[in-house]
Amino acid sequence: MVALSGNFVPVSFACAGISILGIVALLSAEAKAEKRLHQLSQNISRVVKTKKFSPSGVAEFEEIDKLLKQFCTDFNEFQLKEVALINNAVDVICSIGPDNIFRSVNPAAKKVWGYEPQDLLGRNFSELIIEDDRESSMASLLGAEKSVDTLSFENRIKRKDGTPLHVLWSAHWSVADQTLFCVAHDITARKQAERMLEESERRIRQIFEAMPVGLLVTNRLSYIEVSNPAFLKMTGYTQEEIIGKQIPFVLTDLKGVLAGEELSKSLAAHADTRLLSKEGRYISVHISSSDISMSGNKKNLIVLLDITEREKLEQLKSEFFAMVSHDLRSPLNSLLTALELLADGTYGQLTASGQDTTKRNVREVDRLIRLVDELLDIEKMKAGKFVVEAENCPVDDVIEAAVGAVLDFAQRRSISIHYEKKPGVIIHADSSLLIRVMVNLLSNAVKFSPTGEQIKVGVAQSENETVFSVTDNGRGVAPEFQERIFQQYEQVLVNKVESSAPANVSALPPGKQGTGLGLPICKLIIEQHGGKIWIDSELGKGSTFSFSLPLIGISDNLPSSK
Repeated sequence: MVALSGNFVPVSFACAGISILGIVALLSAEAKAEKRLHQLSQNISRVVKTKKFSPSGVAEFEEIDKLLKQFCTDFNEFQLKEVALINNAVDVICSIGPDNIFRSVNPAAKKVWGYEPQDLLGRNFSELIIEDDRESSMASLLGAEKSVDTLSFENRIKRKDGTPLHVLWSAHWSVADQTLFCVAHDITARKQAERMLEESERRIRQIFEAMPVGLLVTNRLSYIEVSNPAFLKMTGYTQEEIIGKQIPFVLTDLKGVLAGEELSKSLAAHADTRLLSKEGRYISVHISSSDISMSGNKKNLIVLLDITEREKLEQLKSEFFAMVSHDLRSPLNSLLTALELLADGTYGQLTASGQDTTKRNVREVDRLIRLVDELLDIEKMKAGKFVVEAENCPVDDVIEAAVGAVLDFAQRRSISIHYEKKPGVIIHADSSLLIRVMVNLLSNAVKFSPTGEQIKVGVAQSENETVFSVTDNGRGVAPEFQERIFQQYEQVLVNKVESSAPANVSALPPGKQGTGLGLPICKLIIEQHGGKIWIDSELGKGSTFSFSLPLIGISDNLPSSK
């Protein structure tokens, strides 16, 4: 044991003194640091709550103060941008509490929904929803509250004016704020477009299914993807049996044809072909195809028309015209010959009345024979059996022959025909057919021109074509009839009216009736020469009939003789 005496301090008390001094110093430093940390904490809190920065005044926190100041500046700028973005957004942005009450709404609500934002604050979200969509919408909101993800759903809401609006909602639940933050995007236009598209597709589908002709849709490898009821009825197949088969499965003449461009070319080359039915029967069909696009993919739409009945009619028509040619034309020619002999006095002298009657019958029989010939010629031309023997011939020879054929008729009506010769002008055509065209046009011009008038014949040749024209001073043809006069059995030339009052298009007067086949025959002849025919006319001012013939390359356009 150590004795306590003098100036000596016990060792244990000395050590304790040193420890106490250290602790006191440490506590003093800690308290100072805590105070400074408290100041820093308050400064940070002030920045967050007030968005304003005040320096702490502590030297040790100078760098932190700088960071806080920058943070405050950035934070304020960010919030200004956020407010500007929300206020200027085209979509409605809102927040909804757990009680389904609107807590905030941006200005877009006025433009999109028709409500001022303050009109919605405090209102229940469900009040805006159309009743049929209310239950599903509230369930979607509840799902958003239980999810950490942003959920999307659609519904219809009522605008302030009562009109419905389709809306796509994006909703996110904030646990910290106990608030549902939503963006509502107007999709009414999209919904209308979808409905229109659906309606269009429905109509197209109805048309597709109701079409009385067979329809097929194939891909570019000729696999059948869609067929309509008419095709199934035509062939006897079911939808399941035909889908996935290639075109040659039913159009056997196209065997070996499998893909895109080759398929299109083959379909074009086999316009009239055969369709094989399920029971093995061949059906005559006319096919056509067109390229279509479905979902961005190229497809072929093939139309198949059953022409079995048409072929039967064509056969009947062919037999009919054969009968007309043999059983009608021959007896008419015999009758005409007998009447002409009778009129010439071969069988004895006739009285004046008998002579008139016989001559009238000669004209009528001759008209019937011409009608039969024109009918037969039209059918031959349509069937491509009309022989066109083109050769180089002078224009003047054609015009002079045509004028000579109608000259007697023109002189009886005191009508002159003016033509300026074109020496050296050559055309490549069938001269006999061209004379026939010119005779028809000149006869019509004489027939419908006032007595004493002049008819002008013109010919103009360019680098590519030769244009013929016949101009009269008759009453003309109304615009609405100018196309029809080139159709069979159409007679719409105006009457010869003596008065100066405006004339209307009407039927030909007695004695001027034709067959209605002259101009259609002219049209067919000119078209088989590779040319075209037309009329320029004005009521009361006459008409000009014109036709053109290509100057070169016409031989390539002529049909072959059959």
